Amino acid sequence: MRHPSTSWNKNPRTRRRHCSACPNPHCWQNSRPPIKHVRVLEAVGGGDRTQANIAATAGGRAGAIASGSLSPILRRLTDDKRVLAIDEPLSTRPGKPALYRVADSNLRVYLAILRSAQELSRRGRYQSAFRLTQRRWSTWRGRAIEPLIRESLELAALSGALPWPEVETVGGWWNRRFDPEIDLVGADRGPIARNV
Repeated sequence: MRHPSTSWNKNPRTRRRHCSACPNPHCWQNSRPPIKHVRVLEAVGGGDRTQANIAATAGGRAGAIASGSLSPILRRLTDDKRVLAIDEPLSTRPGKPALYRVADSNLRVYLAILRSAQELSRRGRYQSAFRLTQRRWSTWRGRAIEPLIRESLELAALSGALPWPEVETVGGWWNRRFDPEIDLVGADRGPIARNV
């Protein structure tokens, strides 16, 4: 069966972008992400990782997004779409806050650096784009490498290549003030471990 959008209008100048005749609710032509979802993704990609900071940034001038609205958006972006990932502190007791990050490293660098640099370049401000990239690179690089190192160490632990045989999961630890923040923690299970 042909898609309805290809059968009713062949002229690309007058063709509608979104097809209302398609019965499939998941069709890409029917679904544009709601603006709040986009703002939340941009906030996380811009460096806001806690729920309070994401709410404040994504809300913009209108004020912070209410927790009742933000929680379902974050759940959808993490569980359903898998665009965001959640990092929880690895400890023997439940810890807060959970930190959100963009799951894909390419999308992460685009949202953090390249989107703004591209906009500056499009306006002919190449030197400003270069300086912006230089300024943001080290911060992005540190945050981007942490999940990759944790995943690599966790794979090494599961294969028995680490000198600590009881380690099965690798994560980080932080408190509400992020003082201190420990980048690498090994434990027997996560996020709530018996032994760290």
